[in-house]
Amino acid sequence: REQRVVATIAMSASLSDVIDKRGYNQIGIEMPSAWTTAGITFAGCSSVGGTFTPVYAEDGIELSISASTSRIITLGINNSALASVPFIKIRSGSVGTPVSQSIARSLNVLLAR
Repeated sequence: REQRVVATIAMSASLSDVIDKRGYNQIGIEMPSAWTTAGITFAGCSSVGGTFTPVYAEDGIELSISASTSRIITLGINNSALASVPFIKIRSGSVGTPVSQSIARSLNVLLAR
């Protein structure tokens, strides 16, 4: 079963609200038509109210993807660093160089099993 949730990055912020991806093994991010130029990284946590920390792949590099406007970015997470992380946030930029969005951005997050 598929589900669509909206993750919002507030104006002048770089981190979205929480996405509950428990039970889903694929993610698509539908990028808005306007986006302050930045790649995407992730923060993750084992509980919805816990402390979110950067997500790194097994090679020790922060998990990042290129992002641009008006496209869907797919992540098959069966073999990625996000596979075992039940709660995530989407970050504009990286943990070391976050990029604040100039206005609030809503990203449609497509979850599939």
